[in-house]
Amino acid sequence: MVEKPAYTSEKIPNPVKKTAVVWWIITGVLIAGVFWPYLLTGEARQWGFGVSFLCIVFGITSLIIAVIYTRRARIAERMLHREDILVHWTFTPEQWRIYAEREHEKYKQEKKNVFLAVLIITVIICGLLAVMLTDSWQIFVVTGTGIILMMSIATWLAVWMRNHQNRAVAGEVFISASGVFLNRELHIWHGFGAVLEDITYQQEKGEMLLLNIIYSVPNRYNRQSVNVRVPVPAGAEDSAGKVVEMLRAHFKK
Repeated sequence: MVEKPAYTSEKIPNPVKKTAVVWWIITGVLIAGVFWPYLLTGEARQWGFGVSFLCIVFGITSLIIAVIYTRRARIAERMLHREDILVHWTFTPEQWRIYAEREHEKYKQEKKNVFLAVLIITVIICGLLAVMLTDSWQIFVVTGTGIILMMSIATWLAVWMRNHQNRAVAGEVFISASGVFLNRELHIWHGFGAVLEDITYQQEKGEMLLLNIIYSVPNRYNRQSVNVRVPVPAGAEDSAGKVVEMLRAHFKK
């Protein structure tokens, strides 16, 4: 089932492909760095072994990331070529403006909550360490201040980039059984350890209908939940209902 968009759109570039290319370049540079000390001096030296070792470690990491992004880029490319998608929606400028404004407020609140949680934990831990180790209290004050400062910048930048992207580009949505490509941002719940957790309708008074898709991905210690709010254009409520049914069937599998 492919929903024909009500409004035409230009061919969308694949930003995931660009990211994959960047990581392959980084991998190539690091691989070259393994042999660079020997080629530069013509002989093996102690500092060269250290450089080669670091290039090997970071090279393996970048190779894994490059492979992951290459696979993600292929999934995004299939979506953009309208292959195996459930729906493809576009929006009028007014519809997208309303969604972008409300999404900005919700996303900003989510990031604010995360920042406050990190702030409280940082203050408690650094405060306790400063009291317990009075001779080194300056270190913990500086460390805590640095963490809070970096988190402030990261939170502001994440909110600004999301809002800038939504306002700079007209909205467009591709949904498949494996993921959603929402305004040039790819979410995948199939492969890479990701799991589709739930999908529901969400419509508050005076707001447009949203598909609330929740999936989880593995991180260092446990699983991280991701909530994607996908807008539904006016007149596409029936197709949205079919998408929910199909994804719920996929979720049960």
